[in-house]
Amino acid sequence: MVDFKKSFAAGIDSAKIAEVNRAEVQSVFNEVNKQLEEVTAGTIFIERKVYYVNNTIQDLAAIANFTPREVYHAIVASNPKVPGSSEKELANWKMAKDGYPCRIYLGSDHIVCEDKIALEGAIQELLSDTAVGEKLYQLMNLQIPKEESVDDDEV
Repeated sequence: MVDFKKSFAAGIDSAKIAEVNRAEVQSVFNEVNKQLEEVTAGTIFIERKVYYVNNTIQDLAAIANFTPREVYHAIVASNPKVPGSSEKELANWKMAKDGYPCRIYLGSDHIVCEDKIALEGAIQELLSDTAVGEKLYQLMNLQIPKEESVDDDEV
C-alpha cells in the first residue's frame, strides 16, 4: 500500500525549506538595499518585479484562448526620492519554487546561484557591470521636480 503519510510529511518538509530559502533570498536583497541606501543617500532601491511580455500577437491569442499572458521576472532599480520616476531593468531573474537555485540573466551572461553566498556574489557582479552602473548612475542623478521639493524655510 502507498504510504501517503510519508509523502505528506516530505511535502511539508520541502515547504518549510522553501520558506527558509525564500526568506534568505529576500534578506540578501534587504542587505543590498541597506548598503545602497547608505552609499547613495537613499537614491537607489533594488527589487524583483514581474512584467508582462510585450507581444501583441501572443496577447491576442491569450485573450482568445482565455490563457494567462506571458510574464517574466526582473531585478529593477528605482529612485524613491523622485516621485513618478521610471524604473530601470537591470537583469532578468528566475527563482525556483524552492527558493534555490536562482538565476540572474545579465545580457548574454547567465549566473546560477545555488545558495546565499552565490547569490551575494552574483549581485556583486551585477552591481559591478558597466551597463548596470550606467543605469544606476542615471537614477542617482534624477532631479526632484521643483513643485515636489520643499524649502527648509517652509517647514
